[in-house]
Amino acid sequence: MHTKVKIGFVGCGAMGQTAHLANFATIPDCEIVALAEGRRKTAELVAQRYGIPRVYPNHRAMLESEPDIDAVVAIMGYWLHPSVVTDILNAGKHLMTEKPICLRLDNAKKMAALAEEKGLIYMVGYMKRS
Repeated sequence: MHTKVKIGFVGCGAMGQTAHLANFATIPDCEIVALAEGRRKTAELVAQRYGIPRVYPNHRAMLESEPDIDAVVAIMGYWLHPSVVTDILNAGKHLMTEKPICLRLDNAKKMAALAEEKGLIYMVGYMKRS
C-alpha cells in the first residue's frame, strides 16, 4: 500500500510560497497537511491557495496538534534555525530548511548531531541562483 508523505510547513513568506509551497503542492507523493505562520491572515490566504487544511500560529502548536506529520519544511530566517530546528527534530520529524544553516558553527554542529542521534534527515537547501 502506497501512502503519501505528510508535510507540515513552517513559514509562508516569499521564498516559502514561490519556491517551496508551489513545488511541494505539485508532488503527487506529498500531502501538505498543516501550515504554521504567525501572520494569521497571510496563513489563511496561503492555506486556501494551496489547499492546506489546517493553520497554526507557530511551529510548536503544529507539532503538538499534528503527530502524524512525517516531515517539516521550515522556511524562515536563519537566525531562528537553532531553536526551531531543535524543536522539530526533538518532535521526531525529518526536516528541510533554507540556507544558511545558522551563523555559528557550534549551533550547526549541535543541530546536525541531534538529527543523527534521532535518526532523522535534516536537509539544508543550498541552491545556486543566477
